[in-house]
Amino acid sequence: MKKLYDKRNAALLCIMVAVFFGFTALTIDIGLVYTEGSKLSNALHSAALAASFKLPGSEYKAKAAAIEYLKKNSVDTDDTIITIAKDGKSIEIEQTKTVKLLFAPLIGIDSRHITVRSKATISSVKKVMEKLQF
Repeated sequence: MKKLYDKRNAALLCIMVAVFFGFTALTIDIGLVYTEGSKLSNALHSAALAASFKLPGSEYKAKAAAIEYLKKNSVDTDDTIITIAKDGKSIEIEQTKTVKLLFAPLIGIDSRHITVRSKATISSVKKVMEKLQF
């Protein structure tokens, strides 16, 4: 009777360890995706802000400033979409990045795609205050 009880405990312990490692792996992969998304978001925000200082003048200079800041933040500019509004007062930058996961490939999920957009708009203080409505 004693040996049967020990075997059940060992089986339960194995299952609990497997579940624990599974949740740990899931947590690490989710953290990796979140961290990469945050880095990409910060890079796109800085590029959009830098480019907005060149507007509403030269669209070429604005795009060049955006690309310069993206490169400074180690962002691949080949897949980046930079759009300047027709009125020349706003710039939007969009980037999709593939993040390779560490543990999820064990269950068949190799990577996740992250899409980040950032938009900077030039506006007067009066218009900003109207939108805030204190």
